[in-house]
Amino acid sequence: MDKKIEVFALASNSPIFSIPEIASISGTSILSQISDIALFSHYSKLIGFASVDPATFQSSEYHATTTAMSKRGSRYLHKSLCQCILAVCTDNPTFKTYYIRKRNQGKSHHCAHIIIIQI
Repeated sequence: MDKKIEVFALASNSPIFSIPEIASISGTSILSQISDIALFSHYSKLIGFASVDPATFQSSEYHATTTAMSKRGSRYLHKSLCQCILAVCTDNPTFKTYYIRKRNQGKSHHCAHIIIIQI
């Protein structure tokens, strides 16, 4: 089965596989959840579908200072992205530098990863 997934990943010719830290199984998992990227008219809709957008909490004059992630999208896509970003932030020097910069700005570990996913 793993060999068939690798063959499919090579045949798909997706730019997601150009990132060395994303393996064929992880990349195929992400592609299978997204299906056709043309279905999303704007990048913010894809971010919402991946459940990596912050939910807003407000009522009349109250606006929450901290927010949690929304739960409206695909939990499978969210999990696949979060697993991939761990390897990407550890091994890829570009993403690692950006991650360290966000951590130095006071962002939490999880928040820095979500910011990188949204890029």
